[in-house]
Amino acid sequence: MRVYIGRLPLAGQPLTNRNGGHVPPRSGHRCKSALDGRTESLAAFHRKRRRFFAEAQPLSTERAATPDNAAARSPNKRRTFCTKTMTRKKKHPYAPCRRALRIAATLVAAAALTTACIDEDLSRCGKDYALQYRFMLRTSLAEVLDEELTTPAERQLLPALREGMAGLFSDVAADLSLHFHDPATGGQLYAEEHLVEAHEAGFTLYLPERDYRHTAFANLAAEPAMDATGADRLTTLAWALTAAGDTVPSLAQSLFCGWQDIALGSGQYSFFVPLYMQDAAAVWVVDPRTAPVASYEACFAGTADGFRCADSLFTYRPALRVRTRQATGGGLTALYAGCLPSPDAPGSLAPANRAGEDAAEAAQAYWETHLYVTLADGTRTKNVLYVKSPLEAGALKVFKVHLNDRGEVVTDEREVGVSVTLDWKPGGDHDVEM
Repeated sequence: MRVYIGRLPLAGQPLTNRNGGHVPPRSGHRCKSALDGRTESLAAFHRKRRRFFAEAQPLSTERAATPDNAAARSPNKRRTFCTKTMTRKKKHPYAPCRRALRIAATLVAAAALTTACIDEDLSRCGKDYALQYRFMLRTSLAEVLDEELTTPAERQLLPALREGMAGLFSDVAADLSLHFHDPATGGQLYAEEHLVEAHEAGFTLYLPERDYRHTAFANLAAEPAMDATGADRLTTLAWALTAAGDTVPSLAQSLFCGWQDIALGSGQYSFFVPLYMQDAAAVWVVDPRTAPVASYEACFAGTADGFRCADSLFTYRPALRVRTRQATGGGLTALYAGCLPSPDAPGSLAPANRAGEDAAEAAQAYWETHLYVTLADGTRTKNVLYVKSPLEAGALKVFKVHLNDRGEVVTDEREVGVSVTLDWKPGGDHDVEM
């Protein structure tokens, strides 16, 4: 048995003998205590060593640097041990990475605090604005046609008319344009467009927190006869007909528009914006009876040619004509068109400058329909129908008339006046383009 005598090593230091030399640990060693002279097994030594370190107070980093510090700290507890080399507890292999991540997170948080928006005018602050849109109809196409077309012949006309006018009274929008302007200067601040194909839509937009005049409109991209212009300024944002000349085709889509004022400091960031239909439509159901009709042509006069989004006002020009479409069934012909509304007051078409028409009737008219009937012998009869009620945005009007043998319109409608020109020859007026 080999006995080693020395003093207690610090944690992580090798065993040394009384001369300070290094003693490598070996299996089967036994240890002799310097205090009581007892010889004990290596297992008993390990138990003493663990108990000693459990009772001892930890040393500071500086005092643990040399073995002498341990003796100076506990002069009355010097013991002799035989041990294997003691090592420090290994660090977790990812500890440096964890420390680096904690440092990086601290730096990011500090940067966020130092760059936070603290401007009093909030001009550079961003907010999420939740905007919900719904496309609103004022009229049900199916209900109006079912109520107005009741005779057996009219019921045969109904399917073709429904199909032809379906796009004019649909609450499903194909596209949506969003515009944000400065209400003080009128300059455009932001704009974007979406394809929706739905009766409602919602978006969350991150925008600087400030005052906005928000304008939204739908189906302008899907409507070939109408387009938006002047979007860079609030005062010039408008709809305009795309066709050149005074005679334009019928509208084919419901056109929707709505607006919302967004105020800085209101604390409101969610908005519901209803978009209402701004165009309208009218139908003339013509019964030829015994008239030898070869063909019909018709157009609307006196309806608007544009729409200003800033103040929801329509613009007009007397020379504008909107061509109608046709649907047939049950021996009847329906002449219909989609257009912008008529004026709010009658007499806008200056009847005194047009010959051959009843000036008194025209002075009471809000809008007109010019119906040209070509007979089998090639002669043409021009009928001017003066409508004495306005055609409002989102509305659908249905009128019923019949013809006599010369192609003249006869009507029992109290709000419709008629003037007739027999054997009419085109020349000089705007209807020649038809």
